[in-house]
Amino acid sequence: MIGEQITVTTSPTLLVNALTTSHVNYPESLILYVPSNGATVFIGGSTVTTSGFGLIAGAALAIDIVNDAVYGTVAANTQVVHVLRRF
Repeated sequence: MIGEQITVTTSPTLLVNALTTSHVNYPESLILYVPSNGATVFIGGSTVTTSGFGLIAGAALAIDIVNDAVYGTVAANTQVVHVLRRF
């Protein structure tokens, strides 16, 4: 497992790259967490906006993706997102 803290900005910020060809047939398991004193982070693809899927402060999201990149954005300022992933 790989754990990271990524600072999300008001522009789409890459949280997780699409898998490399050596892992393309395996789902990438992710857990995304926004600290309880944080701002809502909107999750989606490279064109994510603040009208997308909102991950509120104190919330976590567990998802499996296959060969997709995941981005986040915030409405204002910046916000740290904790990411736990397999590859």
